[in-house]
Amino acid sequence: MRSGQVHKLEFESDVDGYVINFQLLFLTNYLLVILLLINLFFNIFSSGQMLKLREIIRPKLVLIFEEILKELEDNREQAAMMTASNMLKLFLISSREVSSEIPVFSKTSYNSVLLKQFIDLIEENFQNITLPKDYAGLLCITSNHLNFICKEQINISSGELIRNRVLLEAQRLLVNFEISVAAIAMELNFFDTSYFIKFFKNIPS
Repeated sequence: MRSGQVHKLEFESDVDGYVINFQLLFLTNYLLVILLLINLFFNIFSSGQMLKLREIIRPKLVLIFEEILKELEDNREQAAMMTASNMLKLFLISSREVSSEIPVFSKTSYNSVLLKQFIDLIEENFQNITLPKDYAGLLCITSNHLNFICKEQINISSGELIRNRVLLEAQRLLVNFEISVAAIAMELNFFDTSYFIKFFKNIPS
């Protein structure tokens, strides 16, 4: 799951598994790991954020998870580097398992870079900038070109990408019952609470 993503896990029966929580800062010295991580998240960007692994692959991943646990529990020398190395293996295997049905980056590297810059700009400005044309201006391209890139690369519009980030933040804030809906609306630059509620309800779950 991407950082800050609102999520809920529901299981139909008892499960056994592993969860890794980490900050991107942990991987700052491992550029290759970061690039693979970004690529993996982009590849499943418009899916349900879940990758179901084939049965034949699972034992291999279990061994990697167990090795990560052992490194951390034993506090071995260079445990952090070994853990990052094992995470690299996890990301590589996961990237290979991504279904061909899921939209992936085009091989047009320039457009991929522009999309990454657009997403970074959304992350920094989604509370204040809500129109695709304003982001397009920051990227020195037209709004039509920006929309074309989004459709080509991840098969969703530029406007939808912006709205999804605002929706994600709204969901995150609404989890805190101590914050009123009006306060959340103001936080996200909706000066009319009723419009904020309408915006929230009109976006498909």
